[in-house]
Amino acid sequence: MDWNALVLLAWALAALIVVPGAILLRALGAPSLAALSAGPAITLMIVAIAGIGLEAVGIGWGTGSQSALGAAGLVSPVVSWLARRWLAARRQAATPPDEASAEPAAERAPGSAAIATGRSIRALRDLCALSPSRLSRSLSASRTLLIASAAILAALPAGLIHALALTRQMGEPDTVHQNMDSVLHMNLIEEIYRTGNSSILTAARSINGAIYPDGFHSIAVVLRPWANSSQILNASLIAVGAILLPLTVVLLARAVGLRWWAASLAALLGTATMWVPAYMVFFNALMAAALAMVTLLGVVAALLALPGHGRRHLAALAALALAGLGGVGAAHPGGAQALLVILCVLGAVRLSRAAARQARAGKRRNALLRLLGAVGCLLPVGIMPLVPALRTMSGFPGDGRTIGDTASMSFLLTPLEGQAPSGWLEALGALAVAGAVLLALRGRWAPVTVWGTLVALALTTASADPGLGALTGAWWRDLLRVLALLVLVDGVLAAGCVQELGALGARAWPARIGPSISWRGRVVRAPHVAGALAVCAALGMSIPACRVGAEASEYWSYYAYQWFTHYKWLDADEAEELQGENRDAFAGAMVYGSPETGATYVAVLTDGTSFYRHYGAPINWKQQYLAQNFSKIRTDPRVCAIIRAQGGVPMYYEQPDLPPEAFDRYPGFWDVDTSKGFVRVADVGGATLWRITACEEKGRTP
Repeated sequence: MDWNALVLLAWALAALIVVPGAILLRALGAPSLAALSAGPAITLMIVAIAGIGLEAVGIGWGTGSQSALGAAGLVSPVVSWLARRWLAARRQAATPPDEASAEPAAERAPGSAAIATGRSIRALRDLCALSPSRLSRSLSASRTLLIASAAILAALPAGLIHALALTRQMGEPDTVHQNMDSVLHMNLIEEIYRTGNSSILTAARSINGAIYPDGFHSIAVVLRPWANSSQILNASLIAVGAILLPLTVVLLARAVGLRWWAASLAALLGTATMWVPAYMVFFNALMAAALAMVTLLGVVAALLALPGHGRRHLAALAALALAGLGGVGAAHPGGAQALLVILCVLGAVRLSRAAARQARAGKRRNALLRLLGAVGCLLPVGIMPLVPALRTMSGFPGDGRTIGDTASMSFLLTPLEGQAPSGWLEALGALAVAGAVLLALRGRWAPVTVWGTLVALALTTASADPGLGALTGAWWRDLLRVLALLVLVDGVLAAGCVQELGALGARAWPARIGPSISWRGRVVRAPHVAGALAVCAALGMSIPACRVGAEASEYWSYYAYQWFTHYKWLDADEAEELQGENRDAFAGAMVYGSPETGATYVAVLTDGTSFYRHYGAPINWKQQYLAQNFSKIRTDPRVCAIIRAQGGVPMYYEQPDLPPEAFDRYPGFWDVDTSKGFVRVADVGGATLWRITACEEKGRTP
């Protein structure tokens, strides 16, 4: 695969995540900005529901079902528009013009069949009279494409910086990402492709023994006919880290009222830290969590972009919030919990402000009702510390940061281990705080509330109390994931600060230019000078942002592709031979070996599969037993019984050049005697592939 193909795959994956949900929302009448923002969440919700439903009726998630779902998505705008047009025509027919008053009274009588027939005929007539151009205008596709194009252009500087840094360290499009989470993602994509099971409830059980959010994998598998799972993951890093994350920040910035240049600056600033996309996406390959961030901020942006007021507006907000929660949950439950907390706080703040207005107007009863509603909004947050599962997950071993360190990282973005020039990130954090103050003074409470909620969640991770930890329990009380969300919002607030300062300068400038200049000169010069100053400030901030962001992405991509924080699990020669001349040797194979070897990549790079397909503890008693006793294959009959039960052609993947600690949890695969019961099949780089003959019975092969 060449670079052009990889980039094309990345853009295709980004489109697959955004476009279906955006089309459905536009068909339902959502504004373009809201539809584009919440599109990923709606897509994931649809895919999750489809995966569960198809698995329940025994239909695989393959080309046919994917095509049918895509066709339904393309048809939905037309069907929705036709339905809305039909209803509008019927409403118009219900109130005929004056010239229709000459109709017989019997036809106009309420409840008569004649009037119903007449309305239907007129509605059909009006519908058929529409031209294609009017249909196009009604769907407003051109406006949506215009906003999408502008958002992509605004996000492009930030995206290019990180994409170039990532691909530089990747070296080649076929280079295999080596980290604990990346192996799980690649094997899960392959599992869905081979089995057709994309149900979030069951798809991952054969890999990690548990339920795992597979929304990302169910979409990524659509690309599997054109690339292997390793190449798809590389494309996904570009799609999520360099396309969708900057794009989401731009859309959020526009939703809170920033101009396009400020939105572009927000994308640069929000991705300039070490946290995201460098650490979260490029290094750890936390694809589920990263996509949850995209969907979470997208839903928030969509809610802020929905116009209107009154009961219909509230109903639309509630429907979008519920659908968004489902979509974010399909990406990762941690994102859904964070979104729920944000929505609860946003609702409480909105109702509290409404209660204050009612109280000032002397309407005490209305004020009290809204205040009670605000308390009710916070009820789900109050219940979270009581949920046993969240309390248990919050006990995941942390790094022991103090509240002071956590506060410094939350407010001033203090980097870890000197991963950025001293002072720059602290200045960015301070600018974000200033932006929060300025936006609050302007009455833009929504972005400030989101930022404050994320800061509060970050601070709770420093507490050892399981009740407080439960507020981020679905994210294992991981400060770094909350920070990754926070810094994206910080970028929006910092860019908002620059814009607000420019606006203040524009308003103050005419008073300072002096009476000698005519009124016409004041009008012409003031906005231009103030705008120029704001743009210069933005450019001045973007330069260090570009440099710091590129350095962070280079640094963490290097440790994902070139030099690892662990010993190398798969060297370049192994990867090349697995995909090349030795690929046929793995056909129909069930490969046994420590997961901290190249054996874990067999299903990813060949037509075979592995007994262990993720790094971590064994997921069942069979895996546990072989992990301890595989080396006793000629003396322990239970070992062979397990191997026979698995089926396939049994193979042993030996990688003797790894240190003994690579087998700490899997001692049964250390120093296996292959002099009897094993037949050499191929040399794969520094590893050796053996066919297991020790378990063959007379007259029977496994």
